[in-house]
Amino acid sequence: MRRFRVSKLFSIISLLLLLSCEQEEEPQKIPSLDLANLQSIRIQTLVKFVNADTLSQLPVYYQITDKNGLTSYNPPKGSKIQLFANGVLQPDNQYFSSKQPQTVILEAQLGDLRSAAYPITARPAKTYPVVKLPLIFHLPTDVDYPDLDITLSMMMKEVNKMYRNRQDSLNPNVADAYIEFYLATQDPQGHPLAQAGLNRLEYSMPSTVDSAKAKATSILHSWCIKNYLNIIVGVNWFKNAIPEGYSASFSPGIITDSNNSSCEEINKQIAPDYAIPAVYIHENAFVAGVVAHELGHFLNLKHPFDTGCSESPAPSFGNIQDTPRHLPPDPKSPSDLKIDCQGLPFRSTNVMDYYNKQTSFTRDQVSFMRQTIDHPYYLPIP
Repeated sequence: MRRFRVSKLFSIISLLLLLSCEQEEEPQKIPSLDLANLQSIRIQTLVKFVNADTLSQLPVYYQITDKNGLTSYNPPKGSKIQLFANGVLQPDNQYFSSKQPQTVILEAQLGDLRSAAYPITARPAKTYPVVKLPLIFHLPTDVDYPDLDITLSMMMKEVNKMYRNRQDSLNPNVADAYIEFYLATQDPQGHPLAQAGLNRLEYSMPSTVDSAKAKATSILHSWCIKNYLNIIVGVNWFKNAIPEGYSASFSPGIITDSNNSSCEEINKQIAPDYAIPAVYIHENAFVAGVVAHELGHFLNLKHPFDTGCSESPAPSFGNIQDTPRHLPPDPKSPSDLKIDCQGLPFRSTNVMDYYNKQTSFTRDQVSFMRQTIDHPYYLPIP
């Protein structure tokens, strides 16, 4: 092995450092606001709703523009923005909160500048009858997890915390869905299950999508969707429709058919294709957050980024106005820090988002899920 003398090595390093310094460009100066010629101040929020309680806080952002058209979201150094709610000066200009349900007009003051009126609605909590849905997990022979009985029990606790709003959340519109899930205790013949919530399949994971579709369809013919909410692990009938490693679910949507069809009639409608009313969980994604997320899809919820930043979300998105919409996240740089469609940064805790700590649903999301609950054509609700 060849070796450089120490002095020669130092000379080479010094030369490289000198060259790098010579090639380094001066940092580009970022223009700053013309403080003597500020033109306007504007209030912005992620949404225009907040829970009326003692805990919820709606973050308030300020857009400041000078006469040259330069815009900043930071107040000029040494200045202070005053926030008013219905003409009353607020103690904190970074958040708005209200203990009482009301419609409030926010205004901001910066020196002689006054913002336009900005309406916010503080809403009271909404209650529903508690609905409990039985889950059955179907596992192939080549899928196993340690201490499965404990794993399933703990998973149910974590999922129910999200649906019953029993976890800390930064969301100012967090809500209780009054939906709970429990592990089924009997098989379709009425016999007690050896392990609650678990059906061991007699085959390994299918290698083809056609085989997976046939297997999933067969499962639902045996475990009727009027009696169980089926979660199928490792049997991927979505194989050609979703990226590898992802989970999925198919929701038939809100079916307003007043006839409460029997299992036999529903089974005739289940064809071996993607439209199998069940939840698919990838074998490497068997965690509470993924299960809660896919159950949300099964109850008809979309991702908050599904419609992008279009002016008018698709009708299937529902009348969900209290959940910040943002562009699809980049899987190459996963982060809970999102940028909404106005360009405002926020940290997402929404169960239906990606790459975040999933803890909660918003009030409008709950309302949309409850519409599905109210039309339980394909749900195990008596």
